Amino acid sequence: WLVVWRKRSLLKAHTRQQGFAESTGEGKLSTDGDPMVTVVMPVKGVKEHSEGNWHTQLATSYKGPVEFVFVVESRQDPAYRVLVQLIEYYQSCAGALRSRHSSEKKPAGTSQLRCQVSDTKTLTLSVAGAANTCSQKLHNMLQGISVANLESAYTLFLADDVTMHHKMNKHLVRS
Repeated sequence: WLVVWRKRSLLKAHTRQQGFAESTGEGKLSTDGDPMVTVVMPVKGVKEHSEGNWHTQLATSYKGPVEFVFVVESRQDPAYRVLVQLIEYYQSCAGALRSRHSSEKKPAGTSQLRCQVSDTKTLTLSVAGAANTCSQKLHNMLQGISVANLESAYTLFLADDVTMHHKMNKHLVRS
């Protein structure tokens, strides 16, 4: 499944409600004028093709700024270890260790690891903690939104077992 969410008035209302600085909703643009896109992937476990799918998604040819947010329930999820290895791989490819554990106050059991892969690509692994009031997948999606960059003009929700064509982001944003 794939859901595309255009953030404008809903994002503005959320940022005002949460006390954050208000975003213009226009988002960051690349030098080519492509808006920033956030891809949120709620993940549970590692399936046969998971790692290959994740590499394919990260190899997008989209020219604008793109942020990939992988969200797991806990550090005990087998996907957590594989995603940490994925971040370490991209850190070594980027030539510098630029990841950090966020020090912001978050609910118990949550954390995040972020890696700036290139000037236009960011990779984030977030631990959402256990869901209390909704399904775990929905809880992970909401966690992905909460850690996403406010400058992002679009948020795509993507199942972690989907293989995306490298031009998918470009076609979705331009349609």
